[in-house]
Amino acid sequence: MPLSEHQVRHVAQLARLGLTGDEVATFAEQLGQILDYAEQVGEVATAEVPPTAHPLRPVNVLRCDEPVDALDHDAALAPAPRVNDGRFQVPRIAGEEEPEASADPNSADPNSADPTAAQATGDGGERP
Repeated sequence: MPLSEHQVRHVAQLARLGLTGDEVATFAEQLGQILDYAEQVGEVATAEVPPTAHPLRPVNVLRCDEPVDALDHDAALAPAPRVNDGRFQVPRIAGEEEPEASADPNSADPNSADPTAAQATGDGGERP
């Protein structure tokens, strides 16, 4: 049983879809077939079937925890490409050194939070 044009346009509006007239006719037929099939599935006798969350029995695929001897410190460091003072040595990745401060005491950072910093006015003078 196909849906009415009004029903298809309503569903399309809810889904924020713009449909042409041909699409409305096509979807009316297709959605009607889907609803007919859902109705057939609903007719299956399931009163005696217990509800299930999964079709297969759950199985724990993890092994049991068993205590084992810990890895020796030297054995852990043995495959490392570089070791320094008993630790893994890795390349530095966290930023660069801070740039050196300007030698000119009269130059001020325009982004400085210090309100007393000297500011150039652009006309050769300084603001008080």
